[in-house]
Amino acid sequence: MIGLGIGSLSSYALPEQEWTFYEIDPAVERIARNPQYFTYLNNSQAKLDVVLGDARLRLKQARDGDTA
Repeated sequence: MIGLGIGSLSSYALPEQEWTFYEIDPAVERIARNPQYFTYLNNSQAKLDVVLGDARLRLKQARDGDTA
């Protein structure tokens, strides 16, 4: 996924899935992970990764099959 937002899309993930979010702003990840505000990432059943940086560049650097 490009853009983490509050992580609400992670609630659709299934336990056997691995999802990678690409987020350019570290503050967005901090807010999404703060249980005082949101719990989508904490409650997700899937394995989640957040890759910080410009998604266009990070995806270009990733090898086929990599999650980050």
